[in-house]
Amino acid sequence: VWETSFPEEKELYLIYRKYFQPAIEILEQELMYNIKYVGPLRAEPQRRYQEREIEKDVGSRGENTVLLLRKHWRKKVAFVELPEDESRVVSWETLKTADMELGAAINEALRWMGMQKLEVKENSGVIRADFVALSHEDKWVTIADVGFGVSQILPVLTTALLSDTDSLLIFEQPEIHLHPRAQARLAELMVCLARTGRRMIIETHSDHLINRLRRISAEDMTNELADQVGIVFVQQNKDRDGAYIESLKLNEEGLIENWPPGFLAETAEDSRAIIKAGISKRRGERSNTI
Repeated sequence: VWETSFPEEKELYLIYRKYFQPAIEILEQELMYNIKYVGPLRAEPQRRYQEREIEKDVGSRGENTVLLLRKHWRKKVAFVELPEDESRVVSWETLKTADMELGAAINEALRWMGMQKLEVKENSGVIRADFVALSHEDKWVTIADVGFGVSQILPVLTTALLSDTDSLLIFEQPEIHLHPRAQARLAELMVCLARTGRRMIIETHSDHLINRLRRISAEDMTNELADQVGIVFVQQNKDRDGAYIESLKLNEEGLIENWPPGFLAETAEDSRAIIKAGISKRRGERSNTI
């Protein structure tokens, strides 16, 4: 029962109940179910996982990943048809979305990144995540006995594939512990996920990831992808406290039009220095033989 000596307060409350409360409830639902986050520090892999009740998500550190994979292994998820030829780079214009079981989608993503096939097995309440051994295809090893990068990328892939196609995915340093080729392939998988309608915010230090995005944009003859990729460069502000944020423009040719000083500079600088040093050495050798 509303009790107040101020009619205006009651009227404001009724307006809130009618117009604002439903909107707030919708926002809460969005925040709870449509925004997914995986942080940069992820749980170490284990040889065995004890079956237990878990939340809907993998957790900010990916601690529930294997249990979620076991629970939803045959659940239908939205993904794309990846090329059989692993030497190719995915093409935005030819990517076709497809519904498939989560386990199949995970293994397709792992294949594309050059990783082994995964199976999640349960026996008497004990769950194992096993991979095909590199040296023997008929042998399996646990997730704790393969490259550390595999266990670190699984929470990212699982979160992305279990999410609805209108979800917003937030990943901090998804490339952590991956070798350069796998980092570039991860960029391709992000493009695949975007093709399904998912949106992503990715915090990264990987020039391999960014350069592969640039390449796919440059090779996109529809010129659609460049408009869907936004790159934000955050650097220290020398003039005052805090950070300076600059939005970079990726054009249809895969070029960043307003390339800021210091952005992905190390690789280019090292390459130039290596070439310059090599030329100097060859010139020196020729001088010594004269």
